[in-house]
This record gives sequence, C-alpha cells and structure tokens, in this order.
Amino acid sequence: MSRPSLHVSARLLFGVGLLALAAVPLIFQDTVRFLEAGLAARLFGFGANTLTVPDANIVWFGLGQPGAFGLRITAECSSALMLAPGIALGAALLLAPRLRASRIVLGLIIASAVAIVGNQIRIGMIRSLIGELGLTSGYNWGHLIVGPAITLFLGAGGIYLLVRIAASGQSHPVVTCRP
Repeated sequence: MSRPSLHVSARLLFGVGLLALAAVPLIFQDTVRFLEAGLAARLFGFGANTLTVPDANIVWFGLGQPGAFGLRITAECSSALMLAPGIALGAALLLAPRLRASRIVLGLIIASAVAIVGNQIRIGMIRSLIGELGLTSGYNWGHLIVGPAITLFLGAGGIYLLVRIAASGQSHPVVTCRP
C-alpha cells in the first residue's frame, strides 16, 4: 500500500487553509474587480483610449471617440465567483489520500488561470459586440447571451482540468484473476 504524499493531519490543515483561501476573492471582490477592469483596459484597449475608475470598477473604452462607453465590473460578473468554487473543490480533493497534493495545487493554479482568462475573454467579447452591434444590442448579446455561455463553458473546463490534473499520475491497483 502506498503512503499518501502528506500526512493526513497536514492534508487536513492544508485543506482548511484552502477553504479560507476560497473566501478571499469573495471578501476582497472589490479589489478583484478593480484588477479585472485594469487588465481588461490593457488587453482590450488597443487603438482606443481607455481608463479604469478604481472606486467604481469601471473600464471606459474609446474615450474621446464617438461610441465611447463604460463597462462596470459587478460582483456577479467577476471571476471571484468562479474562483471560489474551484478552490473549495481543491480543498475537498485533499480528503482523497491517493491524490497527490502537488497535483491538486497545480490543478488549482491552472483552473484559476482558466477562470480569470475566461472572464477577460467575456469582457473583451462584450466590448467587441458593443463596437459591432451598438450599445444596446451589443451589450444584450454580450452580457446576457454569449457571455454566460463563455463563463459556463470555461468554468466547467477549469473544474474539469482541476480534477483531471489532480487525478493524473495515480497508481491504479492491478487485479489479477487466477483460476
């Protein structure tokens, strides 16, 4: 029988720490939203003046041009809501002693990156649709239809990657049938 990668009490302590970490993006969601708005301004502000308003978590696109608009990053539209469940799942996976803690941490890092990148893709898509379809139609399509699909698809993909990476490298017992 193989020994777990961490002693059970250490895994439990690490799991409790991860559960506490899962609350951090939610508790400090204003900071997360500000960082997301700033990242979106840098990523999608190409060819246009952009500005981030820290107190309001708004990224303004196309300032000084016709069609300029501001996109408020609300708590419901932040990757903070996508990060917390993945981190909590990572804590729960630590209860499985056969899973290596290092693989769980790697899976968490990748799943978190997928959540953050996915939300930036959603913001960029909203910006593009508003530019193409106008403020009302572009926002409705981007925020109400396509955006949630991107969030769900990439959120599920991140969770899948977390579990897949955490479970990879397992030694599976081989059972030999003897007559």
